[in-house]
Amino acid sequence: MDDTDKVFGVFDYVVFLLVLVISLGIGVYYTFLEKSARSTTRFLMGDGKMRLFPVSISILVSLVSAIAILGFPAEIYTRGTMFFYTPFGIVVGSLLASYGFVPLIYPLRLTNCYEVLYIGVASYTPSTALQIVTHIPEWATIIMISMIATTYTAMGGMKAVIWTDFLQSGVMLAGMLAILIQSFLKVGGITRVLKENYRWNRIQFDEMSPDPRVRNTVWSLLFGGTFQWFARYGIIQASVQRYSLLNSMKKAKQSLYINTVGVFVITIIACTCGIAIFAYYSIKDCDPFTSGKVSNPNQIVVYFVMEVLNYPGLPGLLVASLFSGALSTVSSSLNGLAAITWETFLKNRLKHLSDARKEKVTKFLVGIFGILGMAIAFLCQKLKGPVTQIAISFDGLAGGPLLGIFLLGAIFPQANSKGCIGGGVISIALLLWMCIGKLFLPRPVSRMQYPNCSDANISSIIETNVKTFGNISNVIEPDPNLLENERGLPTGLEGFYAVSYLWYPVIGSISAVIIGMFISWITGFTDPEDVDDKYLFPIAKYFRRSHVYPIKVDNAMDLNSTIDKVSDPIKLEHLGFISGEESSHKNHRGH
Repeated sequence: MDDTDKVFGVFDYVVFLLVLVISLGIGVYYTFLEKSARSTTRFLMGDGKMRLFPVSISILVSLVSAIAILGFPAEIYTRGTMFFYTPFGIVVGSLLASYGFVPLIYPLRLTNCYEVLYIGVASYTPSTALQIVTHIPEWATIIMISMIATTYTAMGGMKAVIWTDFLQSGVMLAGMLAILIQSFLKVGGITRVLKENYRWNRIQFDEMSPDPRVRNTVWSLLFGGTFQWFARYGIIQASVQRYSLLNSMKKAKQSLYINTVGVFVITIIACTCGIAIFAYYSIKDCDPFTSGKVSNPNQIVVYFVMEVLNYPGLPGLLVASLFSGALSTVSSSLNGLAAITWETFLKNRLKHLSDARKEKVTKFLVGIFGILGMAIAFLCQKLKGPVTQIAISFDGLAGGPLLGIFLLGAIFPQANSKGCIGGGVISIALLLWMCIGKLFLPRPVSRMQYPNCSDANISSIIETNVKTFGNISNVIEPDPNLLENERGLPTGLEGFYAVSYLWYPVIGSISAVIIGMFISWITGFTDPEDVDDKYLFPIAKYFRRSHVYPIKVDNAMDLNSTIDKVSDPIKLEHLGFISGEESSHKNHRGH
């Protein structure tokens, strides 16, 4: 097929627009359905009767989004199969969240508000794809996604978000399966796919280097994925707000179990699409990225769709699946941001307003956050590179320190508020320093090779693309400053900046805990006995009952009051306040 034919036809536009209209229609439907029962609670949290499966699917598509559909195959295509370790980290993170944070947060009905960063990435991701097939500029697509998601979220509230997510999940799954099946058919089966990837050294599962500067290793993918998804399932708005809609903690945990299976399957499908698409272009002996047919790796999937699945309406459906993922993430985040802003800052101050006016305020908040998310999407437009790297970097920058703050408070009851705030702020500053420093580093050149097209002179196009995205080592010479050691990795301060983005969630979490505990120590620990059990993980409750945590005694005058807190003689003996003989005597006298 000629490249000029790789654009939407009439049927594609019809299918694409139909999906968008249905999404808006759900918002309109719930606007009129619940017109007589308006309240901020119904708008932000539904009516408390949401069912398990739709809520679970809503969490799933909110977290997966277009970033997985475009970004995961692009990562596999450009970097090889190491990224297949990602779903295993997701499973561990999900299980930790279900056993740790759900019992802690579900009774408290907590949410948080760093998701505005993720709104920007999710809005930007499909814009680069639509530009290929419609020639609509990225800025116009960003505005369109932001407006549609903001509109149906503001109109229909949480119910509209849940049921739109449910619809969009079907579109996303159908699109991904169509890509996978058709790519296997074109290549000739899984055996041929693996053979072509092996021929180009794409099959790699043994990168065990402990060096954090190496982009994809077993350790960075497993530990980074675990911490990232521990935060995403355990404490971010898209998850917390939804499993709090369910009427029991058991169902809240089940919603994460369903997600564990769903995200694992979707991630495996997306990664498999990456090796299948590479095999297809390997057989053609022409890589669309290095030949200049696409301007960045994030467009590989859509280019493949237009070349191989160019049946009337099908490309429209597949691009609609990208938009569905983006709309789901954006609408979910907008609703949650409005919820946390209302509950935290406005509810008590505006309690004199009628329910109808309160609902208008929350809808106004949705609009404000929609504009802010759109602004961040325009910023993402300037950040060159795979969308997976941008998304995980943002996750690490905000989610890592936030996870650390929650862990600090839930595991160490002696931590104080100064430690939590100080640890979180310093951790964010540390990661921000690393992120900014990374922007000024020369882009490292990957050792991966690509099929070279036999077209006319394309060397200038190849050089431009490689310098922008850093992909091919056999086209241009690597920067000698990047080859100061045997692996071609920077050293010194540049080595600090060069730490893989996959480690950001780990660094953010651990640094927040360590720094927070240090600040708590120098400013005076909180007495663990003063912290309510409902704010602690089960392991912290066990340690406190076993008195692994010391009881705070400021001076001798406080000793009697401290002993009064611990009425069990066995505990007094453990603390050294009485002898074993006295303990035995007190127990005998008690009986």
